[in-house]
Amino acid sequence: HRPCGHNSFRSCSSLPISWRCLRTTSVPLGNSLHRGTVLAKAASHALCDAIPDIPSTVLQQALDEYPDLDDVDEEHVEMWMASTKSLLKLTDEDVQSSLRRHPWLLLADPGTMRTRVTALSRVLSAEESQVARAAVSHPDVLELSPMHVMEQLLYVSGTTALSYDTVVALALSCPTLMCAEP
Repeated sequence: HRPCGHNSFRSCSSLPISWRCLRTTSVPLGNSLHRGTVLAKAASHALCDAIPDIPSTVLQQALDEYPDLDDVDEEHVEMWMASTKSLLKLTDEDVQSSLRRHPWLLLADPGTMRTRVTALSRVLSAEESQVARAAVSHPDVLELSPMHVMEQLLYVSGTTALSYDTVVALALSCPTLMCAEP
């Protein structure tokens, strides 16, 4: 296992095992370069078929950074999308849109995502579907402590003329506000 080299939601060391993007070292078997290329092409086709309009640069970067995506097939994508839609109460478009920007989310556990979304929705007094939409559009939100987010938004509310509900609504429409220091 090697660390992923990210300092955010995707970093291996700070995440529960269900979220980690485990990298494996492959043992050369015959023509390993050809084998790797074939697997990457198969994964690329599976992702392109399942996620319409995914930019090729985003897909290639994700495949380069997350070798476990090579193991993803259409069945996995369909099952992950169905689980995510069901658990997070999202639409097809919400899920596909998030995967177009963050294909590595396919390595995340939808059940763990739901737990994080539920905790955030409770402290923000917001609908789970709104929080889920914000979280999948900006996955770094999922690594935040719900209490830290609430304290941060309370601070913003207290230092501006905006009500807490207004600040929460702004944060849900622009999730980067939850990740930025005030």
